[in-house]
Amino acid sequence: MKPAIPPENFIELLLDAIFVVDRDGYVRYVSAASERVFGYLPKEMIGQPILDFVHPEDRKKTRQAVNEILQGELKPNFENRYVRKDGSIARIMWSARWSEEEQVRVAVARDVTERRRSEAMQAAMYAISEAANSPDSLPAMYQRIHRVVDDLLVAPGFMDAIAEPNGEALNIPDTEKDRELLEFVRVQVAAAVERKQMHSQLELMANYDQLTGLPNRRLFMDRIHKALEHAARAKGNLAVLYLDLNNFKEVNDTYGHEAGDEVLRTMAERLAQCVRAADTVGRLGGDEFIVLLDTIAQPDDAFSVAEKVHAALSEPYELSMANLTLIPSIGIAVYPEHGEEPETLIRHADGAMYRVKKGER
Repeated sequence: MKPAIPPENFIELLLDAIFVVDRDGYVRYVSAASERVFGYLPKEMIGQPILDFVHPEDRKKTRQAVNEILQGELKPNFENRYVRKDGSIARIMWSARWSEEEQVRVAVARDVTERRRSEAMQAAMYAISEAANSPDSLPAMYQRIHRVVDDLLVAPGFMDAIAEPNGEALNIPDTEKDRELLEFVRVQVAAAVERKQMHSQLELMANYDQLTGLPNRRLFMDRIHKALEHAARAKGNLAVLYLDLNNFKEVNDTYGHEAGDEVLRTMAERLAQCVRAADTVGRLGGDEFIVLLDTIAQPDDAFSVAEKVHAALSEPYELSMANLTLIPSIGIAVYPEHGEEPETLIRHADGAMYRVKKGER
């Protein structure tokens, strides 16, 4: 019968590191796996305070865990970070307990760095994808990614290495593994930003007039629907102004479409200055514009705004080729007096505008 193999020989073959630490926190024994896990030979760790090897940001929670172990609590899955001999960061999963008889704590240290890195990459991809598909703005999306990913990555301050939206490059991690993870996150963020920019551009094209930057018919209809729902609940008032410029066609015929576009852009700017931030100015096409006066105190307020708009739009248009004076025609519809549906109010305001135009002629 072969002689029994000493247990310590088996311990030296384990991939996990075995530690024996006294009550004061000094390493009394560590198995050979310390070199694989921490980069230190056993003789370099024995006699040293084990907290000296713990990442500074994790020392507080490690002290708390040690105090709980000293009181007899088992710690089968405690995780913290250590600084390896080469300066890289290791995530360690501990199983530890206190031996009252020997007055030492015995612990098994398992290196879970690669597992956590893989989980971080998957979680980062999910977080970035989720942020990219959220309704957030581009800066808000980046900040959301920054918060989520910074909590996941194993290198402290790792997300600081990602270029901020202003394009400034920050510090890059030193280790090869961190650089690989950085590159992974860079690629994912770049793809997310590109998708968000494309989505924003498509949304802009779908909802805003390209010449004036004002909401188009689609966005205006969405806003008036919401405003009417609110007015119905609050039993309030709102109004719609429908307007165009008399003889605008002559501007295009005489001076060209470039001059006409210049008039329309100026018209849009003046309209925006005549209303509140809560109101909506939209362009329906050509020289036809529409204004939603949301939550007015009384119907007469709509006529006051219409007078203000009329005066602003009647001011001369100083173009590069000529100074023109154009007079607007404005029709008004008030909720609920002239209708309770968007289409009804718009038709009423449109008809009122043409009656004004016909009367002026």
